[in-house]
Amino acid sequence: MTQNVALNRVIDEAVIRGFLVQANKPVLKEKGKKSERHADFSATELKALLNSFDDWIERGRDEDSKELRALMRDYVHALVDTGARPDDESLNMKWKQVKVSIKPRVAEDGVDEHGELIEMHDLGLSCELTVTGKTGSPTMLGMERTVRAMQRIAQRNYKAVGTVPEPLKHVATSKNNDYVFRTKAKAKPTSIQKLFGSYLEEHNLLVDPKTERNRVFCSLRHTYATLMLTNDGVPIHAHAKQMGTSVLMIERHYSHLKVVQAIDQLRGEETRKLLKAGGAIDTLYVAKPEQRSKASQS
Repeated sequence: MTQNVALNRVIDEAVIRGFLVQANKPVLKEKGKKSERHADFSATELKALLNSFDDWIERGRDEDSKELRALMRDYVHALVDTGARPDDESLNMKWKQVKVSIKPRVAEDGVDEHGELIEMHDLGLSCELTVTGKTGSPTMLGMERTVRAMQRIAQRNYKAVGTVPEPLKHVATSKNNDYVFRTKAKAKPTSIQKLFGSYLEEHNLLVDPKTERNRVFCSLRHTYATLMLTNDGVPIHAHAKQMGTSVLMIERHYSHLKVVQAIDQLRGEETRKLLKAGGAIDTLYVAKPEQRSKASQS
């Protein structure tokens, strides 16, 4: 399709210069293959994926293998948490593009045996990530899962990292040009996609039973979008900004989720209650005596 667009420009120029007449101008058309969504993971499958890493990492053949597996785990956690594109956009992110935020809060979580309220302390960890990709250099948000993943990477690669309340204080600095998703060797993990496929196959997660297609890293991005739209009710404009895409693209690929997202409304509970409710009928809609008489005669 790109080649046809370029060649059509050349042909248009030929017409302008008089080398071709408009009537003899060839028209190149190519609709291309219809795009398909990548197979995603259900919530149950995603839990299995995330919770099987520790044992799998320990079964690595040597320390280098274990380190690469640990990096893949942390990369997966970040992708699931942010919906980032699993390509150079995320793999080439640098530490200076990471800004960690903390917003502590206290929440109640029931009562103990003495009737006292149990308080849960939440650090409210999050981070801003500036990536360079298809839409320029947008900023996306990562929650605690992303911060913890990056903290594990930093602890493997650096001597000084940082602790609460600044878990990446000595690493995520404006002067650190190192890439985030790297092992201590600093080499780009080119085999990480193949390693992900092996991991999925080993845990019976490679093939999506609904579509019978193999899952890949992009499946994590699709899973993120699906869960955010159906479970968290994220507005579609905010969703598009986070994923670095357009509202049109979100609607095109995830319009089928609108029914799932609106399932409570579609149940029509309030409408049913309204229709079942008794009460007098407005006189405007009461049948007139002459109309009732005609109806009984017919």
